[in-house]
Amino acid sequence: MPYRTKIGTFGEDVSKDNLGAEISSEEGDSFWVWIFLIGLLAPIFAYVLFLVQVPSQEHEQQRVEVIENQLLNRLEQIDKNSGELNQEFYTTIEEIEDIKSIIQKLNTAKSYNEIEGLLRKTIHYEADRFIMDEWGVERLTNPLSGFQWQEMTAQFSNKSRSESVRYIKVAGRRSDYSGYHAYFVYQDNSLVLDWQATIGWSEFSFDELLQSKPRRAVSVRCLLKKQPGYEIRLNGTTYSGYLISSPNLDAYTFAYVPLDTHQQIDRNLKDALNYGSFIIKEPPLENKRVTLKISYQEELGKDGNFIITELLHDEWVTPKDP
Repeated sequence: MPYRTKIGTFGEDVSKDNLGAEISSEEGDSFWVWIFLIGLLAPIFAYVLFLVQVPSQEHEQQRVEVIENQLLNRLEQIDKNSGELNQEFYTTIEEIEDIKSIIQKLNTAKSYNEIEGLLRKTIHYEADRFIMDEWGVERLTNPLSGFQWQEMTAQFSNKSRSESVRYIKVAGRRSDYSGYHAYFVYQDNSLVLDWQATIGWSEFSFDELLQSKPRRAVSVRCLLKKQPGYEIRLNGTTYSGYLISSPNLDAYTFAYVPLDTHQQIDRNLKDALNYGSFIIKEPPLENKRVTLKISYQEELGKDGNFIITELLHDEWVTPKDP
């Protein structure tokens, strides 16, 4: 007896051959159903895709605008005398390799004569030899040491002239895992170490400053901090107070700015610390590296106090020799 299976709903007996025909017919119907569904859903998918792409395009446009602004900022570094772009504004691979080479030579030098040509020359030339004592433990420049660099500009201006110098600040770890910073500038078309900025050298060491209390203004590389309550009022004048510390934080004292005559200096110091800024929401900087001019005034207060007469730079590199 031929094989027969009941698949119909109306009591029909359908043979195997007819079964194949039924299945083929159903597959054909399913095909057209899928075509209909795809045709119905395709515009919906296209619209959703459009909605997704619009924000992406806006984001890409914003990114392009940021890059354009960065390029415009670079172009503003044009030399106003020649009208040509200062090509040294970009840190190059060659510059980084030169910096690493200088650091390595200082790590292995046995005498000052080996490194004399690698240092920024200043009027305090006789003090250059201190670098051998202050350089300390080997400074590493490999990727595992966290070696990194940043381009910066030191600016100085007064009523008669304006100066600036481009420099490169590098940071990393020593062989004993302590951190370090080093500063490099161009001098006579050669990249050299600004050793004064690197070791935080000052015309007076911090201990000498506290002991000798110089009446004339002297340059000091120090760490700067400000908090509410540092102000004092003496003889009818309000003084804005700052805590200044030695580079290694082992000594400190207060120094003041008279607001009746030096308000601009006070504003510059606060800007360097982001103190009281309504634009930057982050807390004020603490122990910020700055280079100041400081003098001592015996008549200020019972025992005298230090006065800040100038902010040379909000870092330890200065465009002019302090």
